[in-house]
Amino acid sequence: VMDAFHTAKGREMYKRLPASAPNTAAVLEASTAPYSQTELNFRKLREQLEADGWWERDFVHEGTLLAIWTSLVVGAGLTVDSAPPLSFFLLALSMTNAGWLGHDYI
Repeated sequence: VMDAFHTAKGREMYKRLPASAPNTAAVLEASTAPYSQTELNFRKLREQLEADGWWERDFVHEGTLLAIWTSLVVGAGLTVDSAPPLSFFLLALSMTNAGWLGHDYI
């Protein structure tokens, strides 16, 4: 799953995470099922999608996502006195959106 949904940059980043101890890695490797044909087919599909440009940056789309986040934050600020429940809801959406933006850009 990690390989399937992350860019090449993201895959390089998680390779820097701490490695398991050799004996733990051996136990995990031994207890893991062999690759299924479905998994191999999915890897092939993912490579094809990456070659077709599905993971290339789209600055218009990124601008749209940032504009949505900005509108949620501004909306939360503008409604804090007149409609606190709505403000709370918009703020919650903005924080969720911020989490995904941070995930996508770091």
